[in-house]
Amino acid sequence: NTRIYVFFDGKKTKGSTVVDDEFGTIKIHYSHDLTADHYIKLYVRSQPNPGAITVISSDKNIMLFCQKYKAKVQKSEDFAKWVESFFK
Repeated sequence: NTRIYVFFDGKKTKGSTVVDDEFGTIKIHYSHDLTADHYIKLYVRSQPNPGAITVISSDKNIMLFCQKYKAKVQKSEDFAKWVESFFK
């Protein structure tokens, strides 16, 4: 049962009050006045078993944070290559 959580900096659109969206198993969070990094860290910390999740990010701070909590990390560039492989 795979779920995907996506965290974006800022708002969905200018003036939007939407904080969360959901498309099937994809859950999207807009950070508004905080950073997406803040919410990624909250999410990782809140997991009972962070080692069971994979965070996609090339941000060094996020990568180190995830390593501290034993969450798996995949660089964005590597993830993009993996996704592209499905369309070849």
